[in-house]
Amino acid sequence: HLGCDIFGVAETKLRGDDVLRLPGYTFFGHNRQQLHIRARSGSGGVGLFVKAEILESYNVEVTDKSVDGLLWAQITSKSNVQDSLGVCVCYLPPHGSSRQVDASGFFEELHCQIFRNKDKGEYVIMGDFNSRIGDSKDFIEGVDDVNDRVVLDSTHNAYSDLFTEFLVSSNNIMLNGRDNIRNDFTCISGKGRSVVDYALVPHSLFPQCSEFEVITAKDIFTQSGCVGFIDPKKGTLPDHSVLKWSV
Repeated sequence: HLGCDIFGVAETKLRGDDVLRLPGYTFFGHNRQQLHIRARSGSGGVGLFVKAEILESYNVEVTDKSVDGLLWAQITSKSNVQDSLGVCVCYLPPHGSSRQVDASGFFEELHCQIFRNKDKGEYVIMGDFNSRIGDSKDFIEGVDDVNDRVVLDSTHNAYSDLFTEFLVSSNNIMLNGRDNIRNDFTCISGKGRSVVDYALVPHSLFPQCSEFEVITAKDIFTQSGCVGFIDPKKGTLPDHSVLKWSV
C-alpha cells in the first residue's frame, strides 16, 4: 500500500532460518539466535524488504548480522559502484524485559559498525530503540548546523542518555520531528503514547532527506482496506507505526 522501495521491520519474532514473505519484495532477515531454552516462539529479530524493481538495478549484500538486533545491508548499483547506500535495521528490547540486553554494549557495537561501514558511503539507520529522550538534544548546539526538532514525547527513560550520547558521538541525527509531512507518536497502546522508533541519518545525508511522516497502523489498515488481516486472536492493531521518508 505504501509502495516503499526499502522497508525495515523490527521484532519479527522468527526462529532459525524462517523468513517473511511479501509479494513483490525480497526479504533479508536476521533472526534472534539466543532464545530461552523454554521459548515457544521467536523473539526480537530484524529484517529488510527490498522491492523487486530495485533489485533489477541494484545488488543487496548483507554486510553484518553478528549481533542480535542489528542488521546491516549495502545496496549498490549494478552499473555504478559509487551509487551505494548502507541500511541498518535495529531492535533494542525494552529496559526491564525478560529479553533485556546490555544497552551500553548495543550502542557501542552500533557505533563500531558505523565506523566499519563509513568508507562505503552514506547510510540510514531505522528501528525500534525503546528509547524515550524527551527534549534532550541529539546534536551539539553552536557546532552542528541542525534545527531543533518538535518534541511530542516529553518522557525520559533508562536508555535516554545512552541513546543521545550515541547520536552525538556518531554524528547522527533523527528525522523524527524535523521538516515533517506528519509528526506523531510512534507507539500507541493501552499503556499510552510514546516515541521509541526512529529514523537516523548522518549530518551529511540530512539535506537529502525529505517527506518524513509517521503513519499509524490504524491509518494504514483503513486506507489499504486490510482490516480483515488483523490477528483474530489479539483483535487489535499493532502498537507501532510506520516511519516513512525519501532519500
